[in-house]
Amino acid sequence: PYPGTVSPPPSAPAVAAPAASRAPSREEVDVRVGETQQKLAELKRVQEQLERERAALEETRRRQIEFQTGRRALDTRRKQAGR
Repeated sequence: PYPGTVSPPPSAPAVAAPAASRAPSREEVDVRVGETQQKLAELKRVQEQLERERAALEETRRRQIEFQTGRRALDTRRKQAGR
């Protein structure tokens, strides 16, 4: 870019925005629709991956709590048996 100008963000559409004086052509709209569908599909894939990660973390947390609860129960029984 030239000094004093700002580069468009990486997520900016590949097709330049049509001039304010004319409507976008059908081809431009088709390209934008295709790009938007691809972005949506990628976002859904990422969402599914994050949901799987969250489920795995929740399961790990559940198992840790279960383990700690069992350990406390054993400690309590040992203390009671030692009386």
